[in-house]
Amino acid sequence: MNTRKNFVIGCAALVLALVASAPSAWANLIIDPSFEDQSAPFVLPFLGGVVSPNFTAGFWGAENSTVVTTENGVTPRCEVQMLRMEDEGNVVTQAFQAVDVSADSVCIDSGNARVQLSAWLNTMDSGISTPVQGGVTVFFYSCSTCWGNVVPYISDPINLDINSSTWELSSTSGSIPTGTRWLLVQLGFTNSTLLGRPGYADCVDLQVDTSGCDSSPAEDTTWSQIKALYR
Repeated sequence: MNTRKNFVIGCAALVLALVASAPSAWANLIIDPSFEDQSAPFVLPFLGGVVSPNFTAGFWGAENSTVVTTENGVTPRCEVQMLRMEDEGNVVTQAFQAVDVSADSVCIDSGNARVQLSAWLNTMDSGISTPVQGGVTVFFYSCSTCWGNVVPYISDPINLDINSSTWELSSTSGSIPTGTRWLLVQLGFTNSTLLGRPGYADCVDLQVDTSGCDSSPAEDTTWSQIKALYR
């Protein structure tokens, strides 16, 4: 029996297993992305609890928004519940979730971190031909007490069709500004376009990519480690 050969093969398998089990640079950071954590109907807490007096992570806050199941000809896209958002009387009806990204501060401050946010949106078919406008936005904050400051953001407003059986994707991505420590995720519908119709949101996905800060690709590291076993 070639003991050294078996040892090398075993170690190589261990290295591959460790790399395969390493956390991905891309993972959904949203808590309750499909609004399944509370049984419908559930009225979301007011969004002020997310941003004041400090940003608080881990839950959705919203204006005039309720977690629901299938209604008005609209079926949830991901699981069995979705978020219904209705005109709250101002410019935009909003839902917020705050995400602490301070753990990635080194990469963010190097200018090599990126973010991507997406959500699927829908509205009911009421016979009104005017499209509903909705979209996702990411705001970049440097501290947990910075609510109210003018900050950079990225956004993707879209016009929805009036077919309640189809969902439209709003998606935005870009570099995270240096100094960012909190991301504020917004789902929003422009009230002047709702015209009495609710907007719906589902399948929210937020990913932070720090792979641009890796010293070398995982594959290169893996094979260099395996080759070293033969020396």
